[in-house]
Amino acid sequence: MIFNKLTITNLGNFSGTHVLRLRSSDTKAIKPIVLFGGLNGAGKTTIFDAIKLCLYGPEMFGAIGVAKYQEYLKQKIHSSKITVVQPNNASIAVEFEYAHLGTVNTYQVERMWEISGQKVLETLSIEKNGLPLDDIEKDCWQDFIKEIIPLGLSQLFFFDGEKIQSNLHGGERVLRCKFICSTVDSNTNCRSFIRAKTDHSFLRFGIFRLGRQVFSQFLGLY
Repeated sequence: MIFNKLTITNLGNFSGTHVLRLRSSDTKAIKPIVLFGGLNGAGKTTIFDAIKLCLYGPEMFGAIGVAKYQEYLKQKIHSSKITVVQPNNASIAVEFEYAHLGTVNTYQVERMWEISGQKVLETLSIEKNGLPLDDIEKDCWQDFIKEIIPLGLSQLFFFDGEKIQSNLHGGERVLRCKFICSTVDSNTNCRSFIRAKTDHSFLRFGIFRLGRQVFSQFLGLY
């Protein structure tokens, strides 16, 4: 599976529509790591959480009530102090390629929500090769996503650099990065290069392999 792009609209501190490409334009290059770096408040966490929210909806939180989840969606809609008319809707779309029985198909999962009175109306749509997914019942779409991208395994290719840094060093330093493994094989065994930015200096390049040794090998980057 290969992630191609992420499209966000009116999400967090992002006004309007923004397209972030998660795949290198050089098809011959092996670059399965996408690193988002920036200052605090720049929107790294918004981008990071957007992918999981798009794919899993309320299940990304585990057990959460409907009212609490709807309040979370409301807070995620962009709000500007300098704009009179505020948006009442937001959306996230993730495009990826998935191979099954030797055939590679392109899927786009889009989650949209809008405020309607006191409620939040949420819709989930899936396209396969540019057309609505019709070979699976709509009520089973969420299960289909979890089957090809299991929620538990997602922790192996969506990494929050700040949380890892805090766990490893007790919060002594702040690793201002989020990184995503954009290529995931059937064995969840992605060998990748990472460059992380801490304070004002770049850490040296390192290699890690997703799996049991991920944290010990990540620690070796220092």
